Amino acid sequence: MRESNTEIFTRSNDRSNVHITVRKMKYPMNSFKDLRFLIPKDWDGTTPLPYKFVIFFNSIAESIAAAQYLHGLVPVEVRDKIKWFNSKMSPEFRAEESDRFNAGFNFGLLCTESFGMACL
Repeated sequence: MRESNTEIFTRSNDRSNVHITVRKMKYPMNSFKDLRFLIPKDWDGTTPLPYKFVIFFNSIAESIAAAQYLHGLVPVEVRDKIKWFNSKMSPEFRAEESDRFNAGFNFGLLCTESFGMACL
């Protein structure tokens, strides 16, 4: 990386539509049950979720397992709106899914740090 060819962008995460949530875990980490709050119990999939979400994981396997857990909580017809997102996906897929998430077509992304890099 050469300084003459590098542009630095600094963006604040102090935005009215971004909320960072931290909750004390009640269940074993590998159960993903602490993510249950993201899907309202009476939600039937006919309307968008009350909020979109992005959850970061340390590994691809964790993000996939968490997405599969959340898929089990939603109707089959909308499971494709909750996706895992990582560096093993093609650049085209990552760009398309980032755009779909930003446009409101996807409800949630379960990612590794590759999502942050794709959105810069």
